[in-house]
Amino acid sequence: MRLATEIIVYLSLLIKASDFIVNAATCEFKNRLRDKWYFVGQNRNSYLRIRRTAIQFRIGRHDRIRFKCVRNRGNIYLVKKPLFQPGMDAVLCIGFSYIADHPEAEYSLVRLMAPGLGSHIMSPRLIRHRTKLTINGTCQFVHGGGRRQFTFIKRRKPGCRFPKKLHGDWNFTYRKAHHLTFNLRNMTLVLLSGETITFQCHTRDNGLYLVRTRGFRNTEKDGVLCLRIEALPEDPFYDYEMSRLNSGEELDDQLMMVPSYKPVHLHRDCQWIDSPARPHYLYPL
Repeated sequence: MRLATEIIVYLSLLIKASDFIVNAATCEFKNRLRDKWYFVGQNRNSYLRIRRTAIQFRIGRHDRIRFKCVRNRGNIYLVKKPLFQPGMDAVLCIGFSYIADHPEAEYSLVRLMAPGLGSHIMSPRLIRHRTKLTINGTCQFVHGGGRRQFTFIKRRKPGCRFPKKLHGDWNFTYRKAHHLTFNLRNMTLVLLSGETITFQCHTRDNGLYLVRTRGFRNTEKDGVLCLRIEALPEDPFYDYEMSRLNSGEELDDQLMMVPSYKPVHLHRDCQWIDSPARPHYLYPL
């Protein structure tokens, strides 16, 4: 059974890789991968955090390595940490394969490189600084041969926290708003009509938030907002800029509606996350 799984994983990687060309100038992780991931069956103190152009590996409470994406071909990624040791870069080649029927995992993580400094699948190898890195030349097992190490990873569960400095009541420049209130896990919009809409903090990535309100206005759909919240320490009038990063159908086309059963992901479903957005502002009530 395990051998069959390895073969399926490898074939998935190989087929997907053949459809893409290596891109060094814009090496980016796919939107669906950008999140916090745990290793199935391992301690939760070890995890991956994938962002647009970097992947951070944390093992234990204090040790972490942040790799920069330098080459990718489809779902194969070559990453490095420059000068991890004097004169040496830490290099790792990994691939991701979607798993549809695993009870916990969403992806398998495949190591496409011989063993590194440690026994963990994310342990890097040391390569002399400024060595030219390529998928074909640096990665191994891409075209078969050798025994590939793999493990399963699962996405973090929904739920996040708003920073303490946001907690409280705020004036909000949305024209139909009376005020906006934050606590640890919720954001409540109070409209001039008296209606209140409470959003749960679903996902956070630094200053990016995805918030969700269940059963919007007693329907079978949930309302979703994608937000970028930034402090304005030099602004004489406003404390925070809050920009919407999604299209929508409700609340003046601000609120994206999704079926209540549908999972949503910050970097996949927020369409304007890499684009300028029209902001609103927060200032003390």
